[in-house]
Amino acid sequence: MKTLQICVIYLFCFSSMLYAEWEYIDRAGTPVTFDWIKRGSSLKKEEALYLSCFTELYKDFSADELGVEDKEAFLTKAFANVKKDFAEFRCVLLSVKKDGRVIGFIGFKPTENEKEIFITQMVLDTDYWDRGIERQMCLSICKLHDDTKRIVCVFRRINSVYKEWFTNMGFTECDYMHPGYDPQYYVGYEYWVR
Repeated sequence: MKTLQICVIYLFCFSSMLYAEWEYIDRAGTPVTFDWIKRGSSLKKEEALYLSCFTELYKDFSADELGVEDKEAFLTKAFANVKKDFAEFRCVLLSVKKDGRVIGFIGFKPTENEKEIFITQMVLDTDYWDRGIERQMCLSICKLHDDTKRIVCVFRRINSVYKEWFTNMGFTECDYMHPGYDPQYYVGYEYWVR
């Protein structure tokens, strides 16, 4: 069974290399480019955006409220885990760019449930919120895996911004909890594709 899971994850990750970038015109009429990140990419631009956005998002919360010892160390480690998963073919990453500048990215990996995909991380420059880009980011996995039935994610309970963001995209709260996440601090959300 473990060998089968490894093969599924490898095929899941390999398939991102088969697709070229595409353009999306957001609700403001601004063209943005979606592109599956290639293996070997440094992810420096995505990391800078991630750290900047989450530092801003959590600026009014103490480390205790977040359930961590040090906010900066927590965010740095969280992104290091994204890079590790990507390097080890456990996830695929999508970058969103405006005129070549990274304005967002999202990561996906399969769960243990058939046709279910977990959003590992998602961030979008706040200047581009509520323009339809975030929804396109979430549904982009269907370009790779058109048999996807359910997309799930977890985020911090204290994160009211993401709660509103995902609810506005059609996600609903659910009992999903990704392995390694503490339900005391995290809440699951789901989106049924079909």
